[in-house]
Amino acid sequence: MSKTINPISEIKKRLDIVDELGKHIKLEKNGTRYVGFCPFHSNVNTPALTVYPEQQSWWCYGCNKGGDVLTFLTEIEDIELSDLMHRYAEKFGITLRKLSWKERRRFAYHKRLYEVLNVATNLYHTHLMWSPDAVGARMYLERRGITSETLIDFRIGYAPESWDWLYKQLKEKGFDEKDILTAGLGRQRRDKKGCYDYFRNRIMFPIQTNGNVMGFGARLLGGSNGAKYINTPNTPVFTKRRTTYGLIQARTSIRERKSVIIVEGYMDVLGLHQAGYTNTIGIMGVFFTKEQAELLSHHAKRAVLALDPDEAAEIALERLKVERQSELDLYVAKLPGGKDPDELVLEDPDIWMEVLESARPIPIYMTDYLIGKHKPTDPKQKRDVAKLIMPLINVVKDPFEQAAYQEYLAEALGFKKYTPNVKCPHCGKKYHGETK
Repeated sequence: MSKTINPISEIKKRLDIVDELGKHIKLEKNGTRYVGFCPFHSNVNTPALTVYPEQQSWWCYGCNKGGDVLTFLTEIEDIELSDLMHRYAEKFGITLRKLSWKERRRFAYHKRLYEVLNVATNLYHTHLMWSPDAVGARMYLERRGITSETLIDFRIGYAPESWDWLYKQLKEKGFDEKDILTAGLGRQRRDKKGCYDYFRNRIMFPIQTNGNVMGFGARLLGGSNGAKYINTPNTPVFTKRRTTYGLIQARTSIRERKSVIIVEGYMDVLGLHQAGYTNTIGIMGVFFTKEQAELLSHHAKRAVLALDPDEAAEIALERLKVERQSELDLYVAKLPGGKDPDELVLEDPDIWMEVLESARPIPIYMTDYLIGKHKPTDPKQKRDVAKLIMPLINVVKDPFEQAAYQEYLAEALGFKKYTPNVKCPHCGKKYHGETK
């Protein structure tokens, strides 16, 4: 059965945003971005429209418009999306089908949510870069070594310590309360009269898909109560377990290097990108999900988990199951001294390089850890350690890889003469070749 493609996604893949926008406006390269004068509002002094090639998105800081290449073309050519789709479908040989009423309705509503999220992103970003009451946020980011270039590339922002700062501005820009609530930007008051901002006194990290922001991660600054990090709650356009942070910025580098570095936090992603490790993404927590692995497996074969140390056998087992389901080769890097990746690479790039180079497959990493922890000496102690590790090895799909882990475990436990038991993954008997 052939895989069904999304025609909108397929057309956007074929269109280069710099080339397409360059047909309508003059663009000049500025670092990793392109800038030009926005055609949607009157301005001849400052080029306010910025194109982010890596993210395949654009944004005008003058009129608060933005989106992907299709958003720009429908606006500049005053053409319906359906007509634009037919034009490029014919050009690229893509088969279109008529959308159902429910699909058209869902698409239109998702577009509205992306609009409010993109506007909120610009408000947060502008506030961080220029507002006097964002000095504390700017100083924190500077202490963490984050440059202005990175703040712009990742569109980092700041939500002030106000109950309704964002809500009031979004209302003024024509968004209704339902849009704000559904996008995860606000919470309804108990008296049902209006709503208040969900993010307050936090550094804002936009989580992006092609051309749009779908949600936020947010770090609390000192002086306020609440969790250190929070995310946008699940919405029609954002689900945390299906999402990674920084993939849009890292996608090209991941494909070129055929590997991805997986970290926990937003600051880790920013710091490693600045240090040249542009194939880094964040999973917004220590739990690496099947959905995230499947997403990354489209771009890379090898993945290095550089997360906070967690040597629980149960966590290792779950990660091996994720590896098996996704066909992504997982390696674990040990972080020394309890330091975060961005701290390590900032203090000593050579140490960070050693961390990556020392990454090991999960069964080997856990074998070294558990033997180091229990230090077994007699056969019974070695048996007990082996019982902790064998369930991990048994999850491995490939019989020869499985045999290699068995051999490694035996040698690590001191068994000098050991023949791995290579079993067929289908019948459990001695391996007898690939199933035809």
